[in-house]
Amino acid sequence: LCADALTINCDDTVTGSTAEATTDNQAFCGTSNTAPGVWYKFAGDGSEVTASLCGSSYDTKISVYRGSCGSLVCEGGNDDSCGLQSEVTFDTETNNDYYILVHGFGSSSGDYTLNLTCIDCVAAVVTGEVEEDCANDQFFINVNVAERNDGTSINYGIESVEMPPDGGFVQLGPFPVGASPTVVISHDNSEDPDPLGSACNYELGTFSAACPPPNDQCPQAIDVGCNSEVSGTTIGANDAGEGGFCGTSPGDSGVWYTFTGTGGNVRVSTDNPGTDYDTKLNVYSGSCEALACVGGNDDGGTGLTSELTFASVEGETYYIYVNGFTSNTGNFVLSVDCQLIADIAEDCTTVYTGYAPTACTDITVDTQFGVEPLSYLWNTGETTATITACPSQTTTYSVVVTDAAGNEAGDQTTVVVVDVNCDTNGNENKVEVCHKGTKVICVSASAVQAHLDHGDSLGACDDSDLTCDTAPGCDSIITPADGAIDVATGVEITWTTASGYIEGYTISVGTSSGGTDVADNVDVGLDQTYDPGTLEFDTTYYVTVTAYNSNGSATGCEESSFTTELDPCTTAAAIACGDSVSGSTVGLSSNSDVGFCGTTLTTAPGAWYEFVGTGDIINVNTAGSSFDTKLGVFTGDCDALVCVDGDDDVNFPSDPTSEVEFESVAGTVYKIYVTGFSANAGDYNLNVNCVDPPNEPIDLQGSNDCADAPQVTCGQPVNGTTVTFDDSNPIDCGTVNTAPGVWYKLDGPGGNVTVSTCNNANFDTKLSIYSGDCASLTCVAGNDDGIGCSGFSSEVSFNTSAGTTYYIYVHGFGSASGDFTLSVTCDAAPIANPIGNGETISWGMSPNPSIGVVNVDLKNFLNTDVTIDVLDFTGKVLSTLRLEDIQNPRYRMQLSETLTNGMYMVRLSSDLQSSAKRLILNR
Repeated sequence: LCADALTINCDDTVTGSTAEATTDNQAFCGTSNTAPGVWYKFAGDGSEVTASLCGSSYDTKISVYRGSCGSLVCEGGNDDSCGLQSEVTFDTETNNDYYILVHGFGSSSGDYTLNLTCIDCVAAVVTGEVEEDCANDQFFINVNVAERNDGTSINYGIESVEMPPDGGFVQLGPFPVGASPTVVISHDNSEDPDPLGSACNYELGTFSAACPPPNDQCPQAIDVGCNSEVSGTTIGANDAGEGGFCGTSPGDSGVWYTFTGTGGNVRVSTDNPGTDYDTKLNVYSGSCEALACVGGNDDGGTGLTSELTFASVEGETYYIYVNGFTSNTGNFVLSVDCQLIADIAEDCTTVYTGYAPTACTDITVDTQFGVEPLSYLWNTGETTATITACPSQTTTYSVVVTDAAGNEAGDQTTVVVVDVNCDTNGNENKVEVCHKGTKVICVSASAVQAHLDHGDSLGACDDSDLTCDTAPGCDSIITPADGAIDVATGVEITWTTASGYIEGYTISVGTSSGGTDVADNVDVGLDQTYDPGTLEFDTTYYVTVTAYNSNGSATGCEESSFTTELDPCTTAAAIACGDSVSGSTVGLSSNSDVGFCGTTLTTAPGAWYEFVGTGDIINVNTAGSSFDTKLGVFTGDCDALVCVDGDDDVNFPSDPTSEVEFESVAGTVYKIYVTGFSANAGDYNLNVNCVDPPNEPIDLQGSNDCADAPQVTCGQPVNGTTVTFDDSNPIDCGTVNTAPGVWYKLDGPGGNVTVSTCNNANFDTKLSIYSGDCASLTCVAGNDDGIGCSGFSSEVSFNTSAGTTYYIYVHGFGSASGDFTLSVTCDAAPIANPIGNGETISWGMSPNPSIGVVNVDLKNFLNTDVTIDVLDFTGKVLSTLRLEDIQNPRYRMQLSETLTNGMYMVRLSSDLQSSAKRLILNR
């Protein structure tokens, strides 16, 4: 109990157990009180006291009170400070008693060890901060004393200074950058036998400074050379001045180095011992004010180090920025390794055939930085560092050098050949010499050196001899050839090598003589090809190619010209309904003028077709093509195309062919363009299928009286209603009759007929079909709810006999009535089977579509009789023509003026067969 508390003093350690103690049920004090506990009493002396149960054997709690047992005031408490054990620190006052309750978590009890530690001094309140002096590579520590209390001195290392009074300030140092001094605040309590008052002493901290490295800005970059290593740090580097994204995004801070290009590959790396953080590397050319990215790397080395290899230009200054991933900084070792370089000193050498001492030259390749041994391979097949060249015509010699590490480097040189043989006018075996710079003479070989010693020179006196010291010749042969026609608009211009020493070519291309509107003196280097882009159709282009070297450009180069093909759109091949044509887009021109039409159509070559509209629904597709196609359909002129529709893929990737469906206007010309996705080209199939367009419904009210039933025809939907009508009460047919209904009639076309209100009624319909006459109807077929028809609408199919009248009764379920659209769909009238051995004799009609006159091909029916019937699509015969004892293989048939535009069947019958073909009339 509190009243039985045991006395404890500073620095006492006591042990005990709460196993036999009772629970005191004290109020919450820093922690709750639920377990048995024991009490200790301490007389306050003004010190800071720590009561600790650390090291006890159970899950403890501790609470501290002041005052008396009858009126305790909470000072503080703790549950878990050191594991499951407890510790609390509190300030004491003289003449006050403090009660310490040792108890447990929950209902825990057990053995404990209680230690009481007193700090008998008042600690000084001090702060410290670093003051950098980076200009002198040093720093200071500024110590500010807010409250001195029992503080006596400020110690750092073996040095110390007296602590100033409250509000005082002292500066420690200077310390060199890189040092890390620790500052200790010391105390003394005159009442304590220990003159140092060590209980209050504490470390203010360890201080250091990180001044920016000297090369943390680009203008202060440190130069590094080939095959060198340099140690550095990014610690303290400023986050400013880095270049833009270059292979990887630069981190927050870094340092700069410069390197002068060798003309070969250079590897920069932080993958070296001494690198201790996640680095990045960026390499730039240009200047600090205008950096141009060369390359960059994040983790190309081992672990998180970086490595980058780039091709350098000899003499170019490169800026290497060593930085870190995001805000990472640290120490690094940067290595710069120059890889093998091969160099032929002379870019050009002139030799003179016809004079042996000058007909050959030695060519040597020099190397740097390679790992021995080196191997050599010339384009002549030779494998030594030096070769002897004795060409008969101007020749380029090239070499590849490989070192032991597998690095390769190469170079090339041109040997220009001048022929100084005097081989005319009987001067065989003599040498052409320019005497005194004005006159060409022919001298014997033995006399040449004497002439040379007196200032004469080999060869001509003018610039007709092309040497390393003259501009090149102007004799390149250009393709397309001068005057070429029908050139593809995607042509690439090429040319042969010019004479003399060549360092590059320029090309000009225009649409007028001397013009440069396509290419204005474009320098293509040593390339001998030029892509002018997609050219215009049916246009003449003028081309001039000029070789150059360091002595100047060739002069007097002749212009050549070529004319591009006609716009393939204007020469499109005709295609008609039912046609399937094959072709290839390989080698064809693309068309940059085709506008977007459902898809982009300008990226690949394509083929054009022309279709004359029939009034049908047209399906155009590339089914069966061998590559990823696209389709575009247009109207209008080729220079003002109007998009109808286009398509890329039917179902990519399973079906990358294309399909377009549109309703055509009779007589309208449609342009169909077959091309490819991206730059794809290949073999294609183009298929054109035509289907009659559905007719729009017309208003035709059925009659309540069978005898007055209006006529309906195949393919023409009609709108009607059963509202306000009575039940005509015909015999049940396929379904019972209980609701109002109306009548229609149909002349049987022969073949199958489907009558339907499927999905086209606002009430629950029924259909009944009868034959006979209204006074004596015969049930043919009937239906209540058609399969797949929504809203309980109806559909019924039945076979008809040509010429028989059928009565259609539209009524409803129960007493239902409402509005409907009735459609009648008829299969084509059956055609009689061929007579004889079963083989159909061929015949034809043209043109088809026709404007009213048709030529019928009858060459296979000579000396026979035929009948030609024209039928509508219900099978109704509209006209009949009988031709006997045919002698002319072609019959010109004039169609009746009463026939309107549309689709008809033409049936040809003879003693041998009967067959029909479809004819489109488009007047």
